[in-house]
Amino acid sequence: MATAEQAAEQRNFIDALSSFVQHRRKAFVFLAIIVVAGLVGLVVVLQFRKGRQETSLVRLDAVEKQNARWVEARDEADKENAAADVVSGAQSLETDLTREAEALAAEYDGLYAQARAFDILASVAFKKKEYGEAAGIWTTLAEKHAKSYVAPFALLNAAAAWEEAGDPEKAAEALRRVTENFSGAFPDMPRVFLLLGRIAESTGKFEEAKTYYNRLFDDYPGSSWTKLAHNRIIRLQIENKISK
Repeated sequence: MATAEQAAEQRNFIDALSSFVQHRRKAFVFLAIIVVAGLVGLVVVLQFRKGRQETSLVRLDAVEKQNARWVEARDEADKENAAADVVSGAQSLETDLTREAEALAAEYDGLYAQARAFDILASVAFKKKEYGEAAGIWTTLAEKHAKSYVAPFALLNAAAAWEEAGDPEKAAEALRRVTENFSGAFPDMPRVFLLLGRIAESTGKFEEAKTYYNRLFDDYPGSSWTKLAHNRIIRLQIENKISK
């Protein structure tokens, strides 16, 4: 049971706290207003972001449909003896698609709609055999969405485009970025090492190719890509291009 002295201390503490609150009630009210305003602001921001995300996806859906129409029209225009109106129709669709995709990429920075818009723009350039342009756009996509799952896929596409452009060094650079930044999370990493080995071979760097192939043996022994790497090493040894 509390003593008289303890009871007195409790009353004194309560009186002191009451006095503190009473003298500073304006400050407490002001603080409460700040907290409430902050919560309201947070709700508004979250709702705005949600609305912005939804709007971006609606616009992206329209661009996806434009892209599908352009791909079909472009395939028809690429056929031998395609009519002039078919070719001009494909060019008109491309102009509209490019304009809308560029606007989407510019307006929705950091959102999925931007990433997909960049991918569409790169794919358009690749289909037109503008490989350097395509590689650059895919690289931009990877940089702007560096922490997203789309980044390593974009770099793989960039590597393929650089190869088509006749620049294996830049292709290898894109692939190395995948190994440096996504080695623990990217499911297609065995293919990346095989591609690096193949590019090293194509540029006469046979020992470097062997190093990449050995990474497959060490880190991904059960992968089907590892079997291909094993075959490549045997071939290089038979041709006396690498040591046994």
